[in-house]
Amino acid sequence: MENWNWTKLLLIFSFLIFLGSLLLRQETAITQDLGRHLRLGEMITADGEAGKCALYSNCLTYTYPDYPFINHHWGSEVIFYLVHKWSGFSGIIVFKTIILGLTFIVTLLHSLELNKGPAFLKRPGLLWLAIAVSLVFFSVQMMADRLTTRPEIFGYFLFSILFWMLNSSFPKRLLSLFLVFCSLLIILWVNLHISFVFGLILIWIWAGSQLLASLRGSDSDRGNLGDRHAPPRRTRLGLAMTATAAASTMATIFNPSGLRGTLMPLSILKDYGYTIVENMNPFFLTAFKPQPEYWIYIILLITTIFLFLFSSAKKNPFHLLTFLTFSLFPLIAVRHLPFFALVISPILAPLLFSVLKGPALLSKAGPYDAHIPILTIGFLLLTAFTNPIPLAYAKLPPINLSTDSRHDQAIEFVKQNNFQGPMWNNYDIGSFLEWAIPEHKTFVDGRPEAFPVGFFKKTYIPMQESQKKWDEVTAANDIQWVFAALTDATPWFTKWWQMIQNHQGWKIVYIDNYSTILIRTNGKNNLIEPQGKARLLKTLNSD
Repeated sequence: MENWNWTKLLLIFSFLIFLGSLLLRQETAITQDLGRHLRLGEMITADGEAGKCALYSNCLTYTYPDYPFINHHWGSEVIFYLVHKWSGFSGIIVFKTIILGLTFIVTLLHSLELNKGPAFLKRPGLLWLAIAVSLVFFSVQMMADRLTTRPEIFGYFLFSILFWMLNSSFPKRLLSLFLVFCSLLIILWVNLHISFVFGLILIWIWAGSQLLASLRGSDSDRGNLGDRHAPPRRTRLGLAMTATAAASTMATIFNPSGLRGTLMPLSILKDYGYTIVENMNPFFLTAFKPQPEYWIYIILLITTIFLFLFSSAKKNPFHLLTFLTFSLFPLIAVRHLPFFALVISPILAPLLFSVLKGPALLSKAGPYDAHIPILTIGFLLLTAFTNPIPLAYAKLPPINLSTDSRHDQAIEFVKQNNFQGPMWNNYDIGSFLEWAIPEHKTFVDGRPEAFPVGFFKKTYIPMQESQKKWDEVTAANDIQWVFAALTDATPWFTKWWQMIQNHQGWKIVYIDNYSTILIRTNGKNNLIEPQGKARLLKTLNSD
């Protein structure tokens, strides 16, 4: 037994090393949305007009400063800003690591079903632990593109807690306390991220499965609440669970935007007039680049369906309904894949265990007990020290507590030369500029929902595809200079880059591998030498 315990500890330790090697990485989100989140968090804590702007409008840009905007992740922005204020970007990275690490640890504990008795302390617990760790590993692979500092990390964490709680055994007398817990959790969640809607869906699935079981009056389907009761008592319990779901739904109104904030999930995936990768379905994206995480999704999907149909293990109605629901969301948009990843491990672990370890073998060690845990330990350590996400299409930054500095020299160039007048920027870099040079309002940032659809279809994209449209828009907005991220791979930016290099009215004054800055030749920013050449700080091929 002692050897078994040491193996368990080594397996858990290997899992924690794997998580640390994955999450304690240089923060790349600063050049995406994190910069804007920090800026808005600063404005919200300042309160007054700045706070109102951050909560209800698009005032970080000069194109549509009064366009109504529902800031559905304002609480996350305040937390990120305060963490950064107190401990800098190193604190941000450690904080993100803690939140995501706890998310995966909760999912692992849920997969072990520790809430259902001391089975983990028995000899078969080692095999179950190896299965659970392996499944969470695959879950991490499916979430590889979403492991930076984003408001949605709070959604992942709260989702994992809620799923475990809903799947737990607890006395029926605590149902009223559980109603309060769910409502408070949803109130917190609705102010942190729009993914609160997945929490509501999970609660309604739980209430529905329990209500159906109570109406059937079947002991095998009565769910996690309870002992045997007369049908009227079971019905009252089912109705009480439905009341819990209804109360949690009504609790969503407690956000700065009230009912509009509650209904935001119904409109967030509308057509913005601009293609957002995370809102695409996997079939669309696989045509452009390899997507191994979707193959993991398909394999786990097929495996779970097969085991639900043919496994002799007892089927949990709540698990079945949850699986069927959350397996559909990734087919709508790949941004929903992490929620499937967080439900699949607790659902699939007991089904796999029933296959690998039949009931007749529970009292003695089987051939899998010695091999699967050791192989799992070796694989975790190998991936931790080489490539923690070998199965997913993602390139990890180095292990350290710094941020992506690709655009820092370009920002320093802007500050040194005191640029004047309105700036044009491309979509990819807007949110970063709002943090790095807040004195310059942006033309566009990474919030497509904060702009009217016509802005992208009739202005932003056409002005990059046509010199005539470019000249028209830049003149109308008196645009004096440009800060563009050269990492933009859209076809319209490619056309713009070819066009602007030959445009007589614009000159490149800064360029490196990642950024370029241009000025209007007869504008307010005089960075042209007497010979007519621009002052280039770097060349395109420099490091």
